[in-house]
Amino acid sequence: MSNKFTTTLFASAFSLTGLLAAGPAAAVEPVIGAQVGTDTAAIERAFAESGYSVRKIEKEYGRFEIYLDRDGRRLEVKVDQTTGKVVAVELED
Repeated sequence: MSNKFTTTLFASAFSLTGLLAAGPAAAVEPVIGAQVGTDTAAIERAFAESGYSVRKIEKEYGRFEIYLDRDGRRLEVKVDQTTGKVVAVELED
C-alpha cells in the first residue's frame, strides 16, 4: 500500500469516527421521531442550530422535557432519554 493511500484512509476513518461520536446531526425540527440526542448538550445544540431558543430542559419519567421558543411560538418537546428521539410535541398557549 502506498503511503499516500494509507494516510488518506486513516484520515477518512478518523473523520468518520469523529462524526459518529458527535451524535446526531445538528439542526433538527421538533417533530415526532426526530433524532436529537441523549444528553442535554446535544439536544440544546440541535434545536439552537434550527433557530430555537431553549428556555429549559428537565428530566422526568425517563424523558427530557424541552421548552422551546421561535418566532413567538412556544413548544414543549419530549425526548426519550434512551433513544434520543422526539416522542411528543405540544404547542404552548
